[in-house]
Amino acid sequence: MVDITAEIQADGNIAVKLQGSDAWELNIRASAADFAKLRDIQHTTRPGQSLGMGRCADAPVWWNEQDGQIYILVGHDDVTWDVAVMVPLATTDDIVQAVEQELHQARG
Repeated sequence: MVDITAEIQADGNIAVKLQGSDAWELNIRASAADFAKLRDIQHTTRPGQSLGMGRCADAPVWWNEQDGQIYILVGHDDVTWDVAVMVPLATTDDIVQAVEQELHQARG
């Protein structure tokens, strides 16, 4: 299971924290519009193709769906990445929902 929190940053971007139990944590920053692209990632990327979206530790983040899993790759590109996390495909819907809830709460 992946715990997800979203928070609007001072620059208007969204910071999303993904946390897998006590084993790992990934903090990704992007625009709300970019996070919305994750909703249909399984239909918008082809095998071997990644969606470049967001930044983590000042490095680009690459998203790739394969066999019902999402590979989140942090690094220069989706081939020579430095850190990788694999989460269930449903996590992308949970991310989009967390971002939408944060935006809704901010609007009051």
